Amino acid sequence: MTTQPISADHVTGLVLAGGQGSRMGADKAVLELSGETLAARAQRYLATRTGQVWLSANQTQQGHLFAHVLADDPVYGGHAGPLAGVATALAVLTTPWLLTLPVDIPWLPNDLHVRLAEAVWSTPAKVAYARTKDRDHPLCMLVHQSLAASLHHYLLGGDRKVLLWLHAQQAVPVTFTDDEALFANLNTPEDLAWARCRLGE
Repeated sequence: MTTQPISADHVTGLVLAGGQGSRMGADKAVLELSGETLAARAQRYLATRTGQVWLSANQTQQGHLFAHVLADDPVYGGHAGPLAGVATALAVLTTPWLLTLPVDIPWLPNDLHVRLAEAVWSTPAKVAYARTKDRDHPLCMLVHQSLAASLHHYLLGGDRKVLLWLHAQQAVPVTFTDDEALFANLNTPEDLAWARCRLGE
């Protein structure tokens, strides 16, 4: 049995659901797979791997989804991207570590948290993120609270690119085995139809 090098009660889970969902034409957080919203699915995944789960969201109607909802700090301006949600969470974090997931990725490796924790535990890095053979998945990251100031200043400087900030922090990429469903983003109605078909809906 694999032992997680960072205990769950030292990690806060953050579901990133602050996007506009323009290509989907709807708020992704409340879309359903097998009768469960994408937000609830992400929360369920994180709840067994972290001590608490927060939702990064900018639409007030999402308030009923989680007990703790964080709107982006207005200092970053409107539509500042997912890093604004990460920065807002890091600024008020009550645990040393933050594990982030986009709300629109319904299938993730069971050992994502363990592999990312092993990466930061075995190196000087304070952040690790997932990748597959041909693609990075930078918003699936484990980041230490000590990087809050770095990310805050990065965003205030006008930058928004996730990988650019991660590379500046010497983040550790962790490669996961390719699978067509793992890390697949649901960005369009066609993507959602594919996911539902995969589940036999």
